Amino acid sequence: MSTEQTKLNALIIGAGKIGSDFDDLESQSVLTHAKAYETHPGFNLIGLVENNKDVAKKASDKWKKPTFVSIEESLENFKVDVVSLCVPDNLHFDFLEKIKKFNIKNGILEKPLVVSKEELEKVSENNYFSENNFVVNYSRRFVPEFVKIREDIIAGKYGEFEVGNCWYGKGFVHNSSHIINLLLFFGLEIQESKALSHITDYSEEDPSYSVLFTTAKNKNITLNVMDSRKYKVFEIDLFFEKGRIRISNDGFDVEIFIVKDDDVFSGYKKLFCEENIKTELNKSLYNAVDNIYNLINNRADNLSDVASAIKTQDIIFNLNK
Repeated sequence: MSTEQTKLNALIIGAGKIGSDFDDLESQSVLTHAKAYETHPGFNLIGLVENNKDVAKKASDKWKKPTFVSIEESLENFKVDVVSLCVPDNLHFDFLEKIKKFNIKNGILEKPLVVSKEELEKVSENNYFSENNFVVNYSRRFVPEFVKIREDIIAGKYGEFEVGNCWYGKGFVHNSSHIINLLLFFGLEIQESKALSHITDYSEEDPSYSVLFTTAKNKNITLNVMDSRKYKVFEIDLFFEKGRIRISNDGFDVEIFIVKDDDVFSGYKKLFCEENIKTELNKSLYNAVDNIYNLINNRADNLSDVASAIKTQDIIFNLNK
């Protein structure tokens, strides 16, 4: 990046946790959109949209950037090339409509894309977000270690998928989408889903369901709920014909097992841990920003497109309760 003029102007809509609050310029990890844009050489963070005065002041003081009460106000002051949508879930659809109204063609959209089947149908019927450069922040898709796992699964390194177990909490719409989206990323096509039980650990409008998924090849994946009011959990445990992939610690840790002859009981086979991987999940937002930059400049494929987000929420909204 040789000159300031070559940079793209980025605007963050929503200055809460993921937008601004989780980190700062001195922290080692990149946990917010603000930090990602501020540290990427291809972007100029022009400011943040936030109508809560206290939140806006905190963000402005931290990042030394102006805050605006609306997208309209920001557009009166700056040319906007890229937006990050970081408002609460229930406001996503309204702001998607505003982004479309103002003809902003590039952006990072926080998951879930929308919160209802009706909203999803409206987004699906219009190709605006699919035809332009928008990525959805299913964060693990932007982590090189998960991209490599995907490639190995699809290449057949672990053989046929056999069975899986997953754990999550804090809302079926809000949080299970991370797991469902990652399963789809790994090439596991979910054909049917049946609710087994549920608890309310997030909101009355978005209970957390335990679910039995059935894949296209009639294999089962169980999605289990752990009450997020006690602690948060994100784990995926996938068994294949020739191995096992266990994802824990929110996705920071991955264990890879392979099948070998049992070294104690002859005639049997068992799983041996071949590799313990520490992922770069703490840099996924920087990678998402880098992905949108390269998309705009025709240098990369979309790692987390709107079509995959729509497919994820189709599964969620079609749950057999």
